[in-house]
Amino acid sequence: LTVPDADITVVGNTGDDIHLFGLKVCEAIGNAVEHGVRADPRQRVSVEIFADEDTISATVTDPGRWDTDTAASRRAARGTGLTVIHGLSERVEIARSIRGTRVTMHHRRRPVPTAHDPS
Repeated sequence: LTVPDADITVVGNTGDDIHLFGLKVCEAIGNAVEHGVRADPRQRVSVEIFADEDTISATVTDPGRWDTDTAASRRAARGTGLTVIHGLSERVEIARSIRGTRVTMHHRRRPVPTAHDPS
């Protein structure tokens, strides 16, 4: 799974922003495929990405339901997806309902370095 660099670069991010943003989005997509749709090709995972001057946000939605609470899932010995997502995000929102799971990750954009003009 990859997040196209060109789509993110357009909004003026540093290379580190692109890498970190892509990493957490891919983690969320991987979790959605493994746990939400359980590799059922009839199910869908959706990804929405939004950006403004200060923040890039991504929402990954799947039809899966959780058997345990979010905190217990973050402490589980096997998976590290939610731990990575929380560690790399400014803020994370997880919404669970009978229709599925929605994970929204917010990433604060760093200023793009500019070349120093000595004149």
